[in-house]
Amino acid sequence: MGRQDIAALDTKMRRPTLASGPRLGDARGFTLIELLIVVVIIGLLAAIAIPQFDDVRQRAYNSAALADLKSASHAIEEYFSDNFALPDEDELINAGFAFTPGVSFLTFNVRDPNDPEKMRVHMHIQHDGSLNFYHFEYPGTDSPEKRWK
Repeated sequence: MGRQDIAALDTKMRRPTLASGPRLGDARGFTLIELLIVVVIIGLLAAIAIPQFDDVRQRAYNSAALADLKSASHAIEEYFSDNFALPDEDELINAGFAFTPGVSFLTFNVRDPNDPEKMRVHMHIQHDGSLNFYHFEYPGTDSPEKRWK
């Protein structure tokens, strides 16, 4: 082995140093522009999805209120069949009617406001998360009416 062979072997066996590795300019990664584009795309998708989610949630709240109103109207009819009288709010709840969480009566009147001698259930029901409420009278309306605040 000659001197040149030893120098070549010595060069091959050297550990790479930081200076002999890839230079900083050669490093692969994301540029600031690429990251900004990703952030903008995520923002646009969120701007589209959030109103859709809110609309679906409002419809679910309205459906829960309407379902409770129908259940209350059936409970009123059942109470009237059993007792030959119209229930007040406490009697209706004691008779087994239960609200879905978040749903409550806005008004519940047993007397007709125009004729105090006449018995009539008049109620408004709403879900806490909704802007709409539903109106029902017994006897009177065949189906609940949707009202807005």
